[in-house]
Amino acid sequence: MKKFLLRTFLFLLPLALLLMGGEAVLRLHPNAAKAKDKAMRLTGSIIDTLILGSSHAYYGLCPELLGRNAYNAAQVSQTLKYDEFILNRMNEIGMNQPNALSEAYANFENAAKTLRDSL
Repeated sequence: MKKFLLRTFLFLLPLALLLMGGEAVLRLHPNAAKAKDKAMRLTGSIIDTLILGSSHAYYGLCPELLGRNAYNAAQVSQTLKYDEFILNRMNEIGMNQPNALSEAYANFENAAKTLRDSL
């Protein structure tokens, strides 16, 4: 049994190392969320209007038309959970409280969960 476990461990070790290395490389790779976080940290004290939401807000609302100090923090497939996270993050960092624009949407999954929780 010990021999089997040792061989299994040695067989899976390269795969585990490959996955951990891939994860480390992907974490260092720049993405849109990191870029928006960095931009909000640099300009967060002057943001007056913050746009939150999913792709509808990302593609549909132009911050330039809302004023000089508007920032679009919307992201494709971003849910209300992440919108709340962004607002809480701004509070933690000590940024001013901007006017937040967020798209309001409902789906049957959330409505069913709310109904189920209220029973």
